[in-house]
Parts: sequence; structure tokens; C-alpha cells
Amino acid sequence: MIYSRMKDHVPEHLAWLLRYHGTVLADLGAFVSDKDRQYRDRYLVPFQKYDGGTKSFNHLPKVKLAKYRALIEETFPQPILF
Repeated sequence: MIYSRMKDHVPEHLAWLLRYHGTVLADLGAFVSDKDRQYRDRYLVPFQKYDGGTKSFNHLPKVKLAKYRALIEETFPQPILF
């Protein structure tokens, strides 16, 4: 769902990452293109250390979201409706 909402607001490679971050592209074999393989190697593989199995309700990082407000408002000046 996040891909469908964000794809028109972020660069193509980031939209691709949002779409496929939970997918094991090796399992898709012949269904992926050379571009998908390049994106996998450049973006998905480095991102995986932050993605799979790193989230826990018992250990939430202490982040003050207010410090990111300016960056978010600059990057997305118009609200994205969900």
C-alpha cells in the first residue's frame, strides 16, 4: 500500500525499494528484469540490515520525531493522503 501512495512523490529507486523491501527477489527468478536486479544490488541488499527482523515492540529506538519535521515538510510540502 505504501508504494501506491508514495510512488508519485519519491524518486523511482525509492518507490521500488518501498514496493519490494519484503520480497526475496531470488525467489522470483525469471520474473525480474535486469533493472530489478540492479536496484536489488544497489538499494535492497544494503537496506536489508535495517529492515528484516530489526523491529520489536520491546525495543523501540528513542527518536525525537520533532527534529525531522523540517526535513519532512521540505521533502513533502503537500500532504499525502492515505
